[in-house]
Amino acid sequence: MVHIKNYVKTINTLSGLSVRIVYFDNLHYDGQELREVEKPHVDNQFSNFLTYKTFLLSKLTQIRDNATSFMRKMPMSLLSTISTGYDSVAVSALVQSVGVSEALTFKRSRGGYLSMGGKDDSGTTIAQYLGLRTISGRRDSFKKAPDAEIDFFCFDPDGEDTNFATFRDHLTKRMPVVLFTGFNGDKVWDIHRHNVSPEIVRGDTTGLGLCEFRLRAGFVHCPVPFIGILDAGAIYQISNSIELKPWSLGNDYDRPICRRIAEEAGVPRDKFGVHKKATSILYESPIVPSNKSARRSFYTYLLERKVCTAKYLILIKFIRVANRFIDPFQAGYWRIRRKTFSKIKSRIDGLTFPWAAYQCKSGYRKYGEK
Repeated sequence: MVHIKNYVKTINTLSGLSVRIVYFDNLHYDGQELREVEKPHVDNQFSNFLTYKTFLLSKLTQIRDNATSFMRKMPMSLLSTISTGYDSVAVSALVQSVGVSEALTFKRSRGGYLSMGGKDDSGTTIAQYLGLRTISGRRDSFKKAPDAEIDFFCFDPDGEDTNFATFRDHLTKRMPVVLFTGFNGDKVWDIHRHNVSPEIVRGDTTGLGLCEFRLRAGFVHCPVPFIGILDAGAIYQISNSIELKPWSLGNDYDRPICRRIAEEAGVPRDKFGVHKKATSILYESPIVPSNKSARRSFYTYLLERKVCTAKYLILIKFIRVANRFIDPFQAGYWRIRRKTFSKIKSRIDGLTFPWAAYQCKSGYRKYGEK
């Protein structure tokens, strides 16, 4: 099982040098040597809801003071994200109390594979209760920009975080920015979660796709649920405590800590955390870029490297057309597609990553030549 203590820590390169990866612990440089040191931690520091919330607010205050300090050549702006779910609402309720005044929100949630349907997921009404201004965006706007998907595929071949491309201009205008999100809130705050170990076993790669995008758009990503996560067991006990019962709905979508934070900040109970929604992008398989220009570039990349033939590309295009008229989740269609096109899928699945990395490399090389 992959977690913060068990992962591939060294990657060899074609130059013969190796790259050391540090995911969680701190790095200490004494002027001569760079050393990895264990992140400081105090066991059992959360005894109840108040101690946990106070801890979160103290850390968020420190982040704010650091980010906005006039000792910086460029003091940073602060932004949150908000929807109608639990995590982003709780995060926005916390950060507004330390001075955040704006939040990003998607107008609608997803309805399926790359679906442009979905339900209203705008957090604008909730933001008004918190005194926040909202910046709204469409989750599908990346389809219109030839290079938007590259930033996301070059870290995540599934491209789930590509929806954030809609906020690139807003972030760039405010750069540098600290962006507070609720990523991983389901693994920290949900009352039904199973893994409460301090090793931080992720259930998915959400947020990974922002790594290159944040460099280009000029922001630091701060997923608030990770603050204090080494005490995940204590947080779980608080969620399931008698103290939090008044804020538990007793259903499958239940996060009492989030609900108490938001309701005590003034958000009515029926305005959030009612139905589970999502705005991330689900590409149909085999995964290829959605933008026409980017897709053409990807196909050229595959052909030049002899990954597949022109005949395979025709079949891929056929699948894309079929997906528009048939729900990819339908059992019959799924079985036919899996049996007929499994070889295609196995050949190109994941190759959006090296394609996007190659495109980024070419872009960085241009800067080096200037």
